[in-house]
Amino acid sequence: FYDPITCLGISTLRNSVILWDRKTGKTYSNIILWNDSRSSAHAIATNSSLTWKTIRGFAKVIYPIIHSPRMSTLSNLEFRTQMIAFKLLWLFERKPELIQRARNNELLFGCIETWLIWKLTGGQEHVTDVSCASSTGLYDPFLSQWSSLLCRNLGIDMKLLPTIKPTFGEFGRCDPSLF
Repeated sequence: FYDPITCLGISTLRNSVILWDRKTGKTYSNIILWNDSRSSAHAIATNSSLTWKTIRGFAKVIYPIIHSPRMSTLSNLEFRTQMIAFKLLWLFERKPELIQRARNNELLFGCIETWLIWKLTGGQEHVTDVSCASSTGLYDPFLSQWSSLLCRNLGIDMKLLPTIKPTFGEFGRCDPSLF
């Protein structure tokens, strides 16, 4: 009697993260929620590191010369515990074997919506949207892509990261065997 479902929208709480096996879908932790503060030491250490102090200082000096919005942003960049990057670093610290698995391209990571889409598409789509990517601490809003600078300096392999898509539009097709 009902029309078949033609689309599905997903709304989740950002900044909750999960890491899983690319082939089997096995998760390597419970979902680490947005308000989990166990990674605060990583955010504090990064903010006070010589590398980030130098980057912020350089950006403060160069901004008045070139008036680049990117330099203005870099000069004020302060990492927060809620950023997913630090939750991921905390997880790698607790389970160091995952670092090598990440280097071997055996792992995927994402927020809840990324994992749900991956599951609903039968493991075919590893994607996120701009709003979720922007809250990770790994996204460059000026280039509209993952930041190689941030990933490299935090030691996060970019192979883990989902493809970024606009917030609206098709993210994949549900696996019919799920319904």
